[in-house]
Amino acid sequence: MYTRLMTNELGLKGWRKTVSDLSDELLWDKTLDCARNERERTAWLVAHLAEVYRRDLALKRGYSSIYRYAREVLQLSEAMTWDRVSAAQLALQLPETIEKIASGELSLSAAGELWKGIRGEKKETRTVPASQALQPELVPAPTAQSEPEQPVLKVADKRELLGRVLGKSRRESEAVISEWKQERSPSPTPVAPAPKRTNLGLSLSDADLAKWDRLRDLLSHRLGSRDPNEALLWLIEQGLEKIDPVRQEARAEKRREKKTETVQVADPTHDAPPRLKLETVRQERKPIPAALKRAVWVRDQSKCQHQDPKTGRKCESTAFLDLDHIIPVARGGQNTLENLRLACSLHNRRRYFWSREDQPLPARMTGEGFNPSEQAPISG
Repeated sequence: MYTRLMTNELGLKGWRKTVSDLSDELLWDKTLDCARNERERTAWLVAHLAEVYRRDLALKRGYSSIYRYAREVLQLSEAMTWDRVSAAQLALQLPETIEKIASGELSLSAAGELWKGIRGEKKETRTVPASQALQPELVPAPTAQSEPEQPVLKVADKRELLGRVLGKSRRESEAVISEWKQERSPSPTPVAPAPKRTNLGLSLSDADLAKWDRLRDLLSHRLGSRDPNEALLWLIEQGLEKIDPVRQEARAEKRREKKTETVQVADPTHDAPPRLKLETVRQERKPIPAALKRAVWVRDQSKCQHQDPKTGRKCESTAFLDLDHIIPVARGGQNTLENLRLACSLHNRRRYFWSREDQPLPARMTGEGFNPSEQAPISG
């Protein structure tokens, strides 16, 4: 290929002389050739990303998500990462996506909008775009109106949508998908008017910004996202619960009512049959003591401890952290400091579907591992 030869033989340093020596006709043809080659290379990249995603390979190699892998290893920008990963996820459901991208019929932006429309607008902890996960702003974004739940799309429906967005831009694709969903809606549901919203701006020093980011990381598992709006609303609720006299009085009234009910039940003059305590046969999972939880968080420095057995790379993600049993409870694992560690939600869930060779180092050293052909795994 012209582009490959130009890069390999002359290098990019001599690009100006290389292109300036071309005639008008040859420059015109070679430019078209470069564009065609770029589409093909992009299509192949999307195809490889799809297979990396399907195999959980980025997770196995110690990256918290395929987005972080694309940003750090492939050196793609946030926008490029989002479009290509979205197109890769779409290609796993519609394989013809790759050919459409290579031919130029389907743009990456349209593929991203189509994947977003197929997947729906539900929040997912597994795929948080880097552009959202890294934004430090405190400006609340408008909340989208909730739409009636859409039925699961069939493959024929997805292919119909794919045909409609061919040759469309991102904005045009978004309008086409929205119009298509309205056509499928059995009856329009009245939507309540959106509440009035006000944008807030907050100026933070570097030290305070670091504290804010840490708070969002610690809340990410509880809230399901690192959205600064949700973190701010959580702080508002916590503050009101702590210092609002009205809420304090409401809690005190509930305690008084509960105490009155307890006294009435314990009244010896009340002639009532004794209550029998029912014992369940199933053994309940013992809760992890709060002191042990804190010890794990301090020891692991609030970072995911997944370590790739092949490269030794650690994930060290600070968001969406879970307490993970190295040896699962279902296999006799105990609530001990040695058997507990921090793991991001993806590594905590997905590793139980991997083979023994792909298990992180601590699990392999304890002899634990799971075979996908065995019974359905039980997460720790």
